[in-house]
Amino acid sequence: MMVCAFLIISIISIGLIDIEKHIYLTCFVATLTAFFASTYDIAMDSYRIELNRIFQSKYINSFVVLGFRIGFLISGALALYLSTFIDWKWLFIIISSS
Repeated sequence: MMVCAFLIISIISIGLIDIEKHIYLTCFVATLTAFFASTYDIAMDSYRIELNRIFQSKYINSFVVLGFRIGFLISGALALYLSTFIDWKWLFIIISSS
């Protein structure tokens, strides 16, 4: 999964870039992150559809939605809470590793 590795590297890169000095580089890396995230999402959805055909399970979609919800909570609410204690640079590294 090269896309996953590129996604992790691009999220870490956003945290390491000084936004005030390099706004165009930040925009470029954010665009790359969006591209890698959408590519990863499409690949995982197609894999899930293939698994649905093999196992004929009606519970796979509910687990996917549950995983998305937990991921949104971790990357959203927990990240905002941790930003009061941790610098954003380290927060991006922590979120990208989860």
